[in-house]
Amino acid sequence: MRVVANISVGDEVELIDGAIRHHQALGVDAFVIADICSTDGTRERLQEWNERPDVHVIFSETKNFLDYDWRADMVRVSCERFSADYILRVDADERVFTSVGDIGAVLERAGDAGITMHRFNVVWPSPEINFDALAHPMQLPGLPIAAAPVMLEGRKRNDALDLPWVLCRIGPRLIARARPSLQFGVGAHAVTGEASRPPATDVFVAHLPFTTFGRFRRKLHGIEDFLPVLRKHFGRQTAWHWHRWAVIHAKGEDAVRAEFLAQFMTPEQAEKWTGRKTIVDGPAVFQHLSQLAWP
Repeated sequence: MRVVANISVGDEVELIDGAIRHHQALGVDAFVIADICSTDGTRERLQEWNERPDVHVIFSETKNFLDYDWRADMVRVSCERFSADYILRVDADERVFTSVGDIGAVLERAGDAGITMHRFNVVWPSPEINFDALAHPMQLPGLPIAAAPVMLEGRKRNDALDLPWVLCRIGPRLIARARPSLQFGVGAHAVTGEASRPPATDVFVAHLPFTTFGRFRRKLHGIEDFLPVLRKHFGRQTAWHWHRWAVIHAKGEDAVRAEFLAQFMTPEQAEKWTGRKTIVDGPAVFQHLSQLAWP
């Protein structure tokens, strides 16, 4: 059984090494990575990784996947070069954790169809953290994860602008059966043409949306570049938080910094926002998985 990770990355120099190393340790066999116009040193790091036999990097010169679909190329290379049986779709700021060992054990338990994985934000208590460890495989104990997030849909999103986004529920990730025709939907939360399946309870994805202020600022610049395409073809409900951040970005540096700082909090502070225990220590996440409603 060969599992190949497909990773899209743009300006994630602090996280890309850790993304590869973490999932190597988890049992992923190979990596197909699409660099989307990075200018922060990510591309140079990936050029080094590209020399390895188990890594293939695609360097895109456009951020618009309607002009060049690097997602389809990642699938093609996974099948043709690495003979993938399964494709794990993650981003550079995501880390998969399981309660049963490596990724192969999860797939053996799941059977032939593939896996949907819950995805939760990591909520650091403060930005004054040494994030150097993120360049290496992450450990689950001690990781503060929003395992009981707030579900916001439709108009509720406009009525909850003060709620820190990091406490909101986010879309899942997938491990899909590999085939040349495989297509992931926008955001890679679903497989095009397939019915969604309930998420597994022995695996989840930890999402690291906020680390340094410089990284958040780079992300907002990237969103600004791509947002016109997103609005034109997919509407404002797709990646709704990007629309929210574009408004904040337009207000200037002080507003951006305030939004960034609002995403850091203790478990006690988070509970005041949500009215329930929201942030739990990493291993406790598995106790929550079977209790979460789906979708």
